Amino acid sequence: MNDDKITIPGSPPSEEEKAPLLSSDIPLAEPNFRLLFEAVPGLYLVLTPDFRIVAVSDAYVRATMTRREEIIGRDIFEAFPDNPDDPDAIAGHNLKTSLQRVLHTGKPEAMPVQRYDIPIPAEQGGGFAVRYWSAYNTPAPGTDGAVAYIIHRVEDVTEFVQLMQPGSEQSALPGSRQERAVQIEAEIYARVRAVAEAALCETETRARLIFETSPLAMLVVDAHRQIVQANGRAGDVFRCPSERLIGLPVEALIPDRFRTHHPELVSEYFRHPEPRAMGKGRDLHGVRIDGEEFPCEVSLGPVHIAGKLHVIVSVVDITVRKRAEEEILRLNADLERRVEERTAELQAANQELESFAYAVSHDLRAPLRAMGGFSQALAEDYGERLEGEARFYLDQIILGSRRMGELIDGLLQLSRCTRGELRRDPVDLSALAESIFAELKRLEPSRRVAWQVEPGLVARGDARMLEVALRNLIGNAWKYTGDTEAPMIRIYTEPKPDNEFQLFFVTDNGAGFDMAHAAKLFQPFQRLHRQEEFPGLGIGLATVQRIIHRHGGTIGAIAAPGRGATFCFSLPFAGGDEET
Repeated sequence: MNDDKITIPGSPPSEEEKAPLLSSDIPLAEPNFRLLFEAVPGLYLVLTPDFRIVAVSDAYVRATMTRREEIIGRDIFEAFPDNPDDPDAIAGHNLKTSLQRVLHTGKPEAMPVQRYDIPIPAEQGGGFAVRYWSAYNTPAPGTDGAVAYIIHRVEDVTEFVQLMQPGSEQSALPGSRQERAVQIEAEIYARVRAVAEAALCETETRARLIFETSPLAMLVVDAHRQIVQANGRAGDVFRCPSERLIGLPVEALIPDRFRTHHPELVSEYFRHPEPRAMGKGRDLHGVRIDGEEFPCEVSLGPVHIAGKLHVIVSVVDITVRKRAEEEILRLNADLERRVEERTAELQAANQELESFAYAVSHDLRAPLRAMGGFSQALAEDYGERLEGEARFYLDQIILGSRRMGELIDGLLQLSRCTRGELRRDPVDLSALAESIFAELKRLEPSRRVAWQVEPGLVARGDARMLEVALRNLIGNAWKYTGDTEAPMIRIYTEPKPDNEFQLFFVTDNGAGFDMAHAAKLFQPFQRLHRQEEFPGLGIGLATVQRIIHRHGGTIGAIAAPGRGATFCFSLPFAGGDEET
């Protein structure tokens, strides 16, 4: 079945024509009622709610050049399709819309005159014959009150329509046909008027429903500034029954300070009516009936009622929004104050750190140099005279002062590694790594270490800091593969995930470590290997973590004793067009 196809119209049945006692409660299969219905002189169809034909009058069969047995049980739009040769055929659609409306409302409906061509039987030449119909659709309720059938009545008005077309001579018709033409014209006029009035009533009902149920407070104001209509929401906003608003001057709903100039504004609007927001760029206020002011937004729209210009005023109470905005402003001000306080605290902390770094680099180094220098001088000048434990104690003083100097250097490195402005430039990590490997090879030419650096590794960050981070990670991998038979170090990345950071990896096949102690890995001066095995300060990975965190990334590690370690860290993605 084609949903776009439509049916055949008809005209309202007269009281005499309603005589065929067709009821949904009495089966059409009973011979007496079926014979009575089929013999009715009018053109009738009986349809089920799914628009299948269950009964048809003899007059309808003759008028449509069909056979009863050919159309009973078929969908009406299948039995009577639109004329495929008429590109403007819409009668089928109109009929279907009308039938659906009757099913939905349970009320009868008259249709305007429709052109609905009928199929010509093949034995008579085939094709379609032009026909105009006036239709009337009546619901027949069942015992449950729902529509059980639709009685579809039509009247063939083709001759009348053709007579009304330009060039036709009505006076040439016989007297009886002229009278019938006048009668049909009167019936059609009455039906069209009924349809128009029903449509107007439906439109007014819909408009009234929209007006009354609108979530906006709506007022209708005339040219004299009197409120002539108000919806329920307006009553809620202005805190009085909407009926009490009718008849009030609109100035009664605005603050006193604005009432003097308001009539001029109203007059100006009625001279130049157009839909617009009121008071654009200004704070507007209304007054409730109890005298309380409230902030609001107002929109205006012109409308003609009974031929006279009115304005629809839509009012939105924005009290809650204004309070929220004030709270947001308060919170923002509080946040700015807290940020300023926190910034001042951080500045003070940085100044203290700088003072500490200065003290470490100057105040502590001076006595340390003196202790180390005099100890060395003592060993050189009097070392041969020292015997037994005395020489051992002196050597320990020298080693301790040297170790202390190294620790001071580590503290300074840790405090300075993330200080200063953080630049965010594309950094070629591949080039940095290759440079670090070449430097390590020059320092230890006897080492046979293989390395692989994936080309094109680029991140966005501070080149100075990232070089420090890579130098520590690669230096660790170089150091902890010292006892490995075939040391191998790889630096690579993985495909970029759907976020702003890229993952990078530094992996080796060296000594590794026990993951049970991984929590100490990035803590300053914490080491997972003995000094005799792999010397160091325990400051390098702490430095790396601070640098990665300063860039907004993360760092972690996976390892196993004797099976190497893999460090994974994330850095901001540089972007394809900015890679270097």
